Amino acid sequence: MTIDWIALLQVAIVTIVAAVAIVGLMSLANWLLGPVGAESPPSAGRRLTGQVLIVVMALIILGGLYLIVHEHVARLLGFG
Repeated sequence: MTIDWIALLQVAIVTIVAAVAIVGLMSLANWLLGPVGAESPPSAGRRLTGQVLIVVMALIILGGLYLIVHEHVARLLGFG
């Protein structure tokens, strides 16, 4: 049994980058959706931007899950 170290390094790098991206997007969305100044609600532009960031973050997570399970689901449904 041999280990493909290059592939393992690629997986580690992608995992770290994805984790940093997801945490960064969530932090930015939280900052945009939070109260501004003296507890005033965020403006419509900030609210929309924060919501878009949450959707982008969800798409990144769903894309990663798809990459993990797509072959298994296809086999279960009889496509593979």
